Amino acid sequence: MTTDWAKPFPITSLYRYDLQRIGCPNEQTDTLTDMDMLKIAQKMQVLYLQSAFWKHLESAVAGGFCLGCAGKRTHCPTSLYVQPW
Repeated sequence: MTTDWAKPFPITSLYRYDLQRIGCPNEQTDTLTDMDMLKIAQKMQVLYLQSAFWKHLESAVAGGFCLGCAGKRTHCPTSLYVQPW
């Protein structure tokens, strides 16, 4: 069995409730189409990848998933994995 390196693992989703949590009026949120929401989500994806994604990924990996690669921006030098629990 080979590992599929291109298999995606979703991180999060955007909901109209999320807009409510940041203070957008319900009346304004009600006017947003699904295409509007998709555009907001796509913009968030770009912004996240340009800023915090890599630091958050390193923090998650440093939590015990892969020994040897946390804090490095290179390939994982070890195949020793540990369970996070």
